[in-house]
Amino acid sequence: MNAENISSIIKVINGGIEFYESAIEKVDSNPIKNVFKSMVLARKNALVKLQPFAKISEGERETGSALTVKAREVYTEVMGALTSDTEHTYIEQLEEVEDKTLEEIQSALEENPDARYAATLREVYHEMKLCHDRMLNLQEVTA
Repeated sequence: MNAENISSIIKVINGGIEFYESAIEKVDSNPIKNVFKSMVLARKNALVKLQPFAKISEGERETGSALTVKAREVYTEVMGALTSDTEHTYIEQLEEVEDKTLEEIQSALEENPDARYAATLREVYHEMKLCHDRMLNLQEVTA
């Protein structure tokens, strides 16, 4: 198990949680807020599954968030201020965060991790893929 991979995954997931929580405060639509809340919950559940591996490999709980997600959040805030369709702007950028999450997990799987870690990664990948697909559908509906 590569400590850097698990740390990167957890940071992207944490960054996504922060971004979704920020977006919940910025959008007006209750149905969209509810989707964002479900994404936060899915990401928190993924963290629960992955955190033991971070503790094993690094000896402490990973709490950081990814700089790329933070940058995307700032970009979205600026774009949201410039465009009339703030909700779609958030959805579009959050779908990109879902892409980044899947990329990080896929990268870790390509490192041929031990069986237990690989099984957890595949499970989390499947859950995050469902989140990604849901955001992609929402992006298409709001376009």
